[in-house]
Amino acid sequence: MLKLSLEKAKKLLFLGAHSDDIEIGCGGTILTLTRNNPELEIGWIVFSADGDRGREARASAKLFLAKAGGSKAVLKHFKTSFFPAQGESIKRYFETLKRSFRPDIVFTHYRGSSSGSSCPFRSDLEHIPRSLHPGVRNSKI
Repeated sequence: MLKLSLEKAKKLLFLGAHSDDIEIGCGGTILTLTRNNPELEIGWIVFSADGDRGREARASAKLFLAKAGGSKAVLKHFKTSFFPAQGESIKRYFETLKRSFRPDIVFTHYRGSSSGSSCPFRSDLEHIPRSLHPGVRNSKI
């Protein structure tokens, strides 16, 4: 297991396929981290958030990120259940993202979890560390 120290992290990135993924998977972590380190800069990206789910995602991000020193919530409009077919577009988005935000730590789906087999963008998980931090490989934390 990788030992992780969050004390030195200044920029965090949270990625979710759907509008409630970040909240369900990392909500408590976000609230604890922003309470203990109000200077954190946080990126919050939801890859499929349209209509009511988009409004829900934006409102939720606003509440969870209220105590962050800086934050930006981005709602993308990739079609749910078609992420593998949109892999090139998602990869291009990561390439654009790395030029504007360089996180110290990325929180996202873990492909080995019990729900990992149904993760809509599990095929794209391999691209995340290489796109944002070349030379870094996936690690189980």
